[in-house]
Amino acid sequence: RRAVRAILTCFCVLVIGTAPIVWHGGSGEGGAVSRAGKNPSTLFSLNPFHRHCTGSNCTSMFQRFKHKVEDVLGFGPCDADDCSSCLQTRGCKWCPATQSCHESLSIYDKCKIAINSEGQCWGQYCAYQLGEFLNHRAKDAYEWIAASVENQGLPLMPFPTYPNGTTGIFDLATGLPLMDASDGSPAVNYTIAAIADWGTGTCAAKAVAEHAAAQYPQMTIHMGDVYFVSTPEQFDTNLLGKSRNSYQQGVAFPKGESV
Repeated sequence: RRAVRAILTCFCVLVIGTAPIVWHGGSGEGGAVSRAGKNPSTLFSLNPFHRHCTGSNCTSMFQRFKHKVEDVLGFGPCDADDCSSCLQTRGCKWCPATQSCHESLSIYDKCKIAINSEGQCWGQYCAYQLGEFLNHRAKDAYEWIAASVENQGLPLMPFPTYPNGTTGIFDLATGLPLMDASDGSPAVNYTIAAIADWGTGTCAAKAVAEHAAAQYPQMTIHMGDVYFVSTPEQFDTNLLGKSRNSYQQGVAFPKGESV
């Protein structure tokens, strides 16, 4: 099915790129006359955007061809107002950033990464969704490459070090700095939650954070990786819980009771 869609999309692009423009006129466009001197409303046009009007309903040849293809393949109108209903309609995908149903065959779709399976709908309201990190999807691979290239020349953040006279050793019971580990108090009933490869900003990451928080840890440690490339914006949405847009909420790393 994907191969059929790709072939049909390429065919549509080919038609658009090669068909001669005979007339762009239509209702309300000045009643233009074609090069042949005939009334454009009676002239057959190879231009895919030539508008054919029946009453107040105007469609282009390209639109009519597209609708015919959708009818043949059994695609329905992508006008559902929720993710599940959208993806139950053949030929449709759901855009979490706009909360709208899009046509899979559309070459004008501006949704960066859409949800294309109903099982992903549960994660639509988080900053990112799991479908954005599947490297076998062409759009996902593009986002990884684009983000890496865009930020390749930026300087790395300096690795933090402790100043002279500070060991970086702290008493778990009191939180006070220590000069030697042997000076610390025994830690009793002390829980540490350490999470790595966590900073995706997905609802899956949110579920892991909530599970860790439910253990009431005294300390939580983020062990690295904020995707895609740890930009300040990605830290905001994937670590600090700031919203990505009007629909997608950020995910916050769980805080320990002490640290």
